[in-house]
Amino acid sequence: MELLSIAGKEVLILDTSIEHSQRCKCKNCRNKKIAPKIYFLLPLNFKKYFPVFIINPFLSFIFISKLYEAINSKYLEVSYNPVDFNLNQEINNFINENFSQEFAKCINLLSNRDIFNTIGYFEENIDKLSNFEMLYLSGIINFYLQNYEKSFEFFQEGYKLLYNKDELVDINPQEEIDLFFLFDFMVISLYSGNYEYFQKIFEILILFNSIFSFYAFMLYLFSLYAVKDNYILLDCFNYVKDNIDKLKSVIDSDSGKIKSYILFLLMCLSVYRIEIFNLLRDQLNILANAIDLEIKNIEDYTNVLKVCIEQDKDNILYKIALYSIDKQNKDFIKALEFLPLNKIISNYLDYVKFLDIISSKLVMMDKQIDLNFKKLRDLVENEPNNPFLWFINGLYNLVNRDFDISNNYFRGAVTTDNKLTEARIYFAFASFITGDIDKSLKILENSINYYDNYLYDIVLINLASVYKLLGKNELVENIAEELVNMESIEILNNILK
Repeated sequence: MELLSIAGKEVLILDTSIEHSQRCKCKNCRNKKIAPKIYFLLPLNFKKYFPVFIINPFLSFIFISKLYEAINSKYLEVSYNPVDFNLNQEINNFINENFSQEFAKCINLLSNRDIFNTIGYFEENIDKLSNFEMLYLSGIINFYLQNYEKSFEFFQEGYKLLYNKDELVDINPQEEIDLFFLFDFMVISLYSGNYEYFQKIFEILILFNSIFSFYAFMLYLFSLYAVKDNYILLDCFNYVKDNIDKLKSVIDSDSGKIKSYILFLLMCLSVYRIEIFNLLRDQLNILANAIDLEIKNIEDYTNVLKVCIEQDKDNILYKIALYSIDKQNKDFIKALEFLPLNKIISNYLDYVKFLDIISSKLVMMDKQIDLNFKKLRDLVENEPNNPFLWFINGLYNLVNRDFDISNNYFRGAVTTDNKLTEARIYFAFASFITGDIDKSLKILENSINYYDNYLYDIVLINLASVYKLLGKNELVENIAEELVNMESIEILNNILK
């Protein structure tokens, strides 16, 4: 094994005939075979992991307070106090003044997560509800039951009844009830996949520069993580580009907690949705600068997180994220082990600590790792859709040379996020050394990352190694012409000798 550098970042070169542990039960070990000897490049510089929640809101008029709660779920559980935001009583008063007692009763039951009694009470009193109330509650109840498309249909009928129109055109909400309903309709549209409605309602709400504009914008940022449809995202791009001044005015809030969270979301876009970020880099930097004049470049993670901490000193998330980058304040990180953290934050803290240990051992493939493996494995069970937690388990088993197990974890990481190129490279390596060369080749051929020169060259060099093994010399020559970094050409020449 050898440690080299590409584009200023470390890369490990491993011989694929490396010895497996006696525990390994991969195809090669069962058949007492050794993988053909080639050299594989493995990245040691990994994509940053910052937890981002796609909110799962409680709808109806209690949505706003629940949004705050979703944001505060990133803090110590004891830190959330709805009274601080003075919203609950205002919301309850609005319900009591504008809706029937039966409607208010259903909302109260839902706020206590009592869906069974909500449905029972709703069915018993349905004749006492107005048509609009009936459609509104039907939509909310179906959302709770995760019948998102049905929920959307009820909201669509409620919209027609409220405005006497079939399409979202020329809407000018006149009353507060319109804003509440439209905001909930926007959320339903996102969850049901009706993104055209989501986009149009957002454009309506953002015009008012009210409290709803602010929350609509936050939900809009979440959509950039949730939506996979590139055509819908293109609409998002164009809107942000064309309405940058309007969006700047929307985020002009007095709340440091909310400002810092939006700043955090903007920063994470540069990590997770780089194809979006590349199109909106200038606009997102303008928005970040509007939040805090100290922010010139949203990709300066250290500076952004320091500003977030300054704006919201109680938020544990930002402090752990900053530690993951600069490793300062270890005493603070150790102290967190004794505090009652939110589950996601606790998992994130463990991830950061485990990655520090495993990364240091990975360089030398040192099997002597002193950590709680059960706790590491439990991270995946706690968050089965988190690719970073699958990936770190794969790294742990790779260091221990349990390549059959590491192969399964890397597969899990790629399954949960097929754009996590680092996991794809390690998955290709594990597949190769466990006896599946064709699969390894296919993974590499589908892993070319045009957004990162470091990963781009690593994948191409590994492809060249496999192509040479398979006698595809013409393809090897083509790869040599595609490499971006000068040092990559020298590395390729050396490993192909």
